Amino acid sequence: MRKEIQLQNYVQCPSSGGPAVHKARIFVSLLNDSIIYNDGDICATMGIFKTADQTTNESINTELICFPNPASSTLQLLFKGLFGNEFNLEIHDATGKLVETRKFNSTIGGYYMNTSFLPNGLFHLIVRDNKGEKVSSKFVKAR
Repeated sequence: MRKEIQLQNYVQCPSSGGPAVHKARIFVSLLNDSIIYNDGDICATMGIFKTADQTTNESINTELICFPNPASSTLQLLFKGLFGNEFNLEIHDATGKLVETRKFNSTIGGYYMNTSFLPNGLFHLIVRDNKGEKVSSKFVKAR
């Protein structure tokens, strides 16, 4: 049975998440750990990620969803309420120290990130658009 999960104004791609996909990726990584999955591009080309029609004039809420959480080697980010195609990502550790910054492009409001370089612990993510608007969330890195 195929199940799609509505995440605010995005539908989760069945090729990008869930326990079965993550277990399969773990098994594949035992054979070849150099594969990097870009779920956003895969699902966009499949036509899965589609923005829902907004029929109201209400203000847009901002939100950042991180999954799987806890993460072992990969983390997928879905965000809404930011505009543009270029974004900045900041990762802070539990003490507030800036651990990583990077720029990325996204047309679907998502980003797939390798977390294998991070030590185990709690991290705070901040995603900003070109106008300075931001969304934030926390995730746990565990091996």
